Amino acid sequence: MVFSETINKSGMVEEIDWLVDTDSTSYPLADKARRINSWLEHVGALIMTADSKWNWDDTNQTNLPIGTASLKANQQQYAIDTTHLKILRVECKDINGNYRELISIDESDITGRALSEFKKTAGEPRYYDKVGNSFFLYPKPSYSATKGFKPYFQRDVVKFSTDGSDTDTSPGFATPFHMILPLGASYDYALKESYSQKFLNNLLGQIQKYEAAIVEHYSHRDRDTKKSLKIRKENYGEMGGLGTNPDGF
Repeated sequence: MVFSETINKSGMVEEIDWLVDTDSTSYPLADKARRINSWLEHVGALIMTADSKWNWDDTNQTNLPIGTASLKANQQQYAIDTTHLKILRVECKDINGNYRELISIDESDITGRALSEFKKTAGEPRYYDKVGNSFFLYPKPSYSATKGFKPYFQRDVVKFSTDGSDTDTSPGFATPFHMILPLGASYDYALKESYSQKFLNNLLGQIQKYEAAIVEHYSHRDRDTKKSLKIRKENYGEMGGLGTNPDGF
């Protein structure tokens, strides 16, 4: 479903006008776009909560959800893009220029010593911690490397412009569920304008059906992945647990 389609009245804007009996004066285009975007963010959050091994990315994105940054010798802190809502994994070039997956840790994992003392000697990064809008590498790199830092992530949805210029653009999730956006924007208007509780309940009921269907779809769309039990190998000498742990956590 495109944002707006005036000939056949098949766009989201036209659906809203039909649902709550509005027009461009009573419910301006910029307000419709703003409420559609709010519900688009809601749908994105639902999908990210529900998806499993097949990670969703808004199909209106123009590149892959993989970032790169240059490693700088003795620099420990690297910025996280604020549109990155979920970090999936982090890789880093080693001293030979080969990418290596880093291990995610939290400051609470570092016990028995000051955090500033953990892996304080520069070398090949092995771990990363997320603090606010930053990654911290342990140890900090002792070398520089172009595109040496590579986070994989899930990011925010691509929103519609409030000036109506995205007329032919469709939401970047599965087509059968697009109707939730005009329903949501209609519900917001009806609530603001004090429509009857019966009318509000009817809209809300339809929205909730779409929410459930979205969660069901995105939680089961990786059925080509065979479920199996695997024995996980742990290196307790490196990561702690049974026996001696040289890294102290």
